[in-house]
Amino acid sequence: MYNKLFSTWVLIILISAVFLGVSGCGTSLPAIDAARIQAGQHVYEQYNCLQCHGYDGNDKMDLKKALHKKGLDELKAWILDPGQFKPGTEMPSYGGVLSDRELEDVIQYLRVLANQGR
Repeated sequence: MYNKLFSTWVLIILISAVFLGVSGCGTSLPAIDAARIQAGQHVYEQYNCLQCHGYDGNDKMDLKKALHKKGLDELKAWILDPGQFKPGTEMPSYGGVLSDRELEDVIQYLRVLANQGR
């Protein structure tokens, strides 16, 4: 039930962002793609990102701060090989695990999480 409520809440935020013209955390970011948000949430859950980052992206490592601080390109590079940025990190490398589509989908989902509570 919580997951269903959370999904509904995420979609409400997404729709609000689209109607208000919010495109993410920077001025040159591509628009958030509503069709890929749920796919990104599935990737987030499938690869157990919830274990450390929680449902709202704000547990062990605050994904909201990471996205705003690092930007999309560095966040993608971090997801694919976090050890190059922080040797000894507990986060596994997803290079060779996530397809390009899955990476883009999860980034879309993270952008929605990053805009919560702003």
